[in-house]
Amino acid sequence: MTDNDFTINKEVKPNNWNSMIFSEKCMWRCKNPLKKSWNYTDKLKVKSFVERKLENKNDCNIAKLFFYTKDPNDINLNKLPASFVMKPNHGSGWVIVVKDGIVINKNQDIKVTTEYLQSKAKYWLSQKYGWNNEKQYDYIEPYILFEEYIGPNIDYKIYCFNGIAKFILVMRDHYTVDLYTPYWIFTAIKLKTHNRSDRPLQKPPYLDHMIKAAHKLSEHIDFVRMDFMGTQNKLYFGEFTFTPAGTDIVHSFPLEYDTLISKDWV
Repeated sequence: MTDNDFTINKEVKPNNWNSMIFSEKCMWRCKNPLKKSWNYTDKLKVKSFVERKLENKNDCNIAKLFFYTKDPNDINLNKLPASFVMKPNHGSGWVIVVKDGIVINKNQDIKVTTEYLQSKAKYWLSQKYGWNNEKQYDYIEPYILFEEYIGPNIDYKIYCFNGIAKFILVMRDHYTVDLYTPYWIFTAIKLKTHNRSDRPLQKPPYLDHMIKAAHKLSEHIDFVRMDFMGTQNKLYFGEFTFTPAGTDIVHSFPLEYDTLISKDWV
């Protein structure tokens, strides 16, 4: 794909756009995706785009792609490394993490088998993630991806408006989420859906590289959340998220902050 496939033009927004809060704008975008945003959302196609856009590849890594297919019968555990990540390119939150032959599950770890992977692949390929009203996913041709396992990491989700990072949502785990400024100031804002930490995390060594990458990748887009993963000393690109939490976003931010950040999305 060429850069033209990732060129996003301005859209016509509803007349009441300026009076809408952030979550309302996200819900509108769920049903009215930006043209070509599905190419950014496609976890397979976007890899080559990110490689072209980032000038210094050492500043932000991209998880190595071992293998991809649209035929579950092509999947053979014997041809995969002992540790890997399996996911479809056309959804969000669908992922299997395998470490040393064991599926890491928050409920119960199980030994991975070819049959298990094929079963998951068949199910994912039969599904349309757009059922959650995130219509950009409906335009993606489904594939199953196998990527490198990067180990334990922290999720950094940077909310960008027209190529400028406004704040960083940091997920320490499934239950704890904190908000920081781009200068790593720990804010007092607490999401309605998660716990907030008692004390801030240490500033990551790659913060400047992460902010720079977020600015570069999100330029010319009115709003997108740039997702990254960070290990102790390495930064990895995650994905472009145009509709955070889908239509459930209304349950996330406190109303006063929901109203405040909406002013950045013009």
